[in-house]
Amino acid sequence: MDRINKIKNKKIAIIGATGFIGGRLFEIFKRHGIDPLVILRSYSKAFNLSRYKYNDILCDLNNYEQLLDALDGIDICFNCAHDFSASQKDMVKSINNLGKACAAKNIRLVHLSSVAVNEPMTDLIVDEKSKICDEKNFYGYTKFLIEKELLNHQDLDVIILRPTNVYGPFSGAWTVGPCMKLLSGKVILTDNAKDSINNLIFIDDLCNYMILAADIKIDNRDVVFLVNGPDKEVSWSKFYENYSKLIKSENPSYMDENIIIKNNGNFLKFLINGFKNISMYNDNPLTSFIINNLKKLPNSFKSKLKAFQKDFSPKLGDIILYPNAKEISDYRNQSFVDSSKAIEKFNYTPLYNYQKGLEKTSEFIKWYFEKSKIS
Repeated sequence: MDRINKIKNKKIAIIGATGFIGGRLFEIFKRHGIDPLVILRSYSKAFNLSRYKYNDILCDLNNYEQLLDALDGIDICFNCAHDFSASQKDMVKSINNLGKACAAKNIRLVHLSSVAVNEPMTDLIVDEKSKICDEKNFYGYTKFLIEKELLNHQDLDVIILRPTNVYGPFSGAWTVGPCMKLLSGKVILTDNAKDSINNLIFIDDLCNYMILAADIKIDNRDVVFLVNGPDKEVSWSKFYENYSKLIKSENPSYMDENIIIKNNGNFLKFLINGFKNISMYNDNPLTSFIINNLKKLPNSFKSKLKAFQKDFSPKLGDIILYPNAKEISDYRNQSFVDSSKAIEKFNYTPLYNYQKGLEKTSEFIKWYFEKSKIS
């Protein structure tokens, strides 16, 4: 793989290797004989790396001196991390430290952002010049503030990638999460989902973009790139129904969005279902943030909430899963994310259309859910 060979002799660090995207990037490097340094916030989530021997270092990104030491001797740093339990202020502070440290050490930083920076989308074709989200989009606006913080470091060598929805083996948000929903209850989509566009990129295509980003030459500060898969015809309806076939679950049902909106707004229902089965909500950053912080509440409060759940929660499989406001907005989407800038600059065309990516994902799904409804 030529793109790997170009950086094979570089010293590489990965922040966020315990997550889905960083973990896959780590695995690709290891399979090609590259031993990246794994920068960890804690060892609690490092179990998914245990099948490999690797070098690691514990580091608090809010501690600048500690970060400087961790990055000593590094040529390229991949930042794939996002701490959903952290405040917006702390996230921006930690990324400022990372940018400052990489600039001081003359390190190429490849930073993973998100297409959420551009959501909700209004243009039929969305590119890097399209409008930025407002503060109401908590996750997207946090990502935007992080990008802005990095770009404020004039001496920082940085490439920022905004991927669309990243699916594939071990994707919590766009593979495991949707399948868990389908197995957990009746999934309700809006009627709009049938004619919508779900912008998707397969995990290996994203990793290839990241690897290429480590070596490309940038002549100016135009360093933000949207990266998407090639398909315009994948609707949210098709997305869920294909997963439903693979896991042999009930197909999603459809409803007028106005009726759904009337059924939403019951925050107590959200707390009960979400606290009981957090994985259902992993595809929504705001609800994930709320649930993760609920876990930090005193045990006395949590025990009362769990007792309440036991008395009133529906059984798994009986839950009716209405879309939340973010999902309703997604199902209206008619915008396609244009990656032509990245394709041209990186000289890379995605290798996986949706069908090919789904085929690669199907074996993982069958393995992952072998103890569920799959015979």
